[in-house]
This record gives sequence, structure tokens and C-alpha cells, in this order.
Amino acid sequence: MINKSSSTTALKIPVCICEECNLEKQANGFTNLVMGDGLPGKKLCAACFNSKAAKRMGVAPPQPSEFAPILLFDSVGKEHRFYFQVRLSTGLGITAHEVNEYGEPCGYRFSVMQHPATPSTEAYAKLVEKIKGGLSVRYLESSDFGSFSSQNRLYVKEDSIVGRIEENEAGPTAVIDGIEYSWEELGRFVSSHMGFNFRLECIDPYEEIEKKFQ
Repeated sequence: MINKSSSTTALKIPVCICEECNLEKQANGFTNLVMGDGLPGKKLCAACFNSKAAKRMGVAPPQPSEFAPILLFDSVGKEHRFYFQVRLSTGLGITAHEVNEYGEPCGYRFSVMQHPATPSTEAYAKLVEKIKGGLSVRYLESSDFGSFSSQNRLYVKEDSIVGRIEENEAGPTAVIDGIEYSWEELGRFVSSHMGFNFRLECIDPYEEIEKKFQ
């Protein structure tokens, strides 16, 4: 698996101007800070928000509060560019996500949560390893009918499937192998296990999920 630094020029990423430092930064990393007492909220970049959060918590602000996007490849050689968000709350959380052509989060998403005093570079390194582990496993596989490829369909590769629950205008969706599918499509994927029992378990995005196969 290859990884390398990547610039935000590859896609048109929406940006905002921080109302604290007045710098233009990636919009996905902003937090709308509620001021209270009827005062208007302030849009803060990750660095400014984390600085204020660190002061309230009595810890040093994470340095750095921002990481450059990186490019990684999955088990079938498909590239995935990840953008990072660093947020100090009950702990030091870092999330990595892909974006669509509009710069909106989509596809794969991975997160870690560490003690608030953890160096952000240490949490970042742990997250990158988590991403690599997630990309190394595929849960869906296509049938192979050779010249009758139009009849190919996706099915669960082994006896388990891991994904993320999302929602769009049509209702709940499932993101599996970095691709969003409808609940109806998910039903078709598992139809190859008709008659089997199953267990649906929801897991916190910060937790590790045991990989049963590669």
C-alpha cells in the first residue's frame, strides 16, 4: 500500500474564512461556536477552536491542528484521498474522510479518539494505520460470469460485512468498501446467505473492528 502527501488542488474543496484568525481554510474543518447571551456564533477553524477548547480544559492545544491530505491505495489498487479534521472535545479526536466532486465528505471515513494531552502527531499516526487496515479488507465481491458480465452482481465475500450507516434524501444508506448503497441493495448483497441467522451490531466510529479476513 502506497501513501504520499497530496495537495488540496486535486479537487475543488470549499473554503471558509475563520472569524478568529481571518485565515482561509478548508470548510469541513470549521466549527460554529455558540457564544451565548444572544450573541451571534463564530465560525472557527480547527486551530482556533482547539486553542479555545484546550484553554478551557487546561491542556496544551494540539500541534499541529491540521494535517495535509494523503493518498492511499486499497487492496485492488484504487486510490483514495483522505482529508483530516482535528478536534479537541472530551478527548483528542481526528477523523479522516474522502470527499466527492463538490468537496463534501463521502466514501471511507475513519476516526480515532485519544486522551486530550496526546500529541496530535501520535494520534495521526495511529489513524493512518487504521486507514491502511481498513483499506486492506474488502467485504463485497463481484460474481464472474465471463462473457455474460452484464449478469454479474455483488455479494458478501465471506460471512461478515462491515460498513457505515448514513442517510440521504431517499432514506438510510450503507457505505461499504467506500461506496454508498441503498438499504435495498444491501439486502441483495446478503441474499446469498438466505436462511442464515445474522447479528446486526452498531459500533462507535472510534472503536476498532476486528478484521476476520483479507
